[in-house]
Amino acid sequence: MEYSPVAELNRTYALYKVHGKQKAIHEAEKLRLSNNRYYHTLRGDLYSGLDDDKAIVYLNAAHSLAKTAIDRAMILKKLMELR
Repeated sequence: MEYSPVAELNRTYALYKVHGKQKAIHEAEKLRLSNNRYYHTLRGDLYSGLDDDKAIVYLNAAHSLAKTAIDRAMILKKLMELR
């Protein structure tokens, strides 16, 4: 089976739903998908409520990597909820 960044992101999201944010954050840090907006969005979601400053950093990174206006708008909405 080949490595898939999308599968790893989905696995990390499922881990969050089952075991909570802290465990998922630990696993997400291992992925190192710095050029992937989904990765940064997931990390922003995981840090929201725990460390909003970090969440904002990750969501800003996701926003800068977003390719469509719809993606940028969804990320901007998340950012506005944290401010």
